[in-house]
Amino acid sequence: MNRYGMYLKNGKDLIHLTQRENTEQAIKFFADIKKLSVVEFNKIFIVKEIKDETVKQSVTSRSNKIKHSNS
Repeated sequence: MNRYGMYLKNGKDLIHLTQRENTEQAIKFFADIKKLSVVEFNKIFIVKEIKDETVKQSVTSRSNKIKHSNS
């Protein structure tokens, strides 16, 4: 199984992560969570296969934003 992440089309931050066999299954899974049709989901979000480095970058980015907002 591969790991897939859900992102806003205009964003870089990882919103949600899942393990599925392929991209189509991941999109269907995320669309169901959001209670959207696949067509509507694809207007707002994108799904990308996740590599370990991608997850590290997203977590670091999110941590930095939290640190700055608490200052």
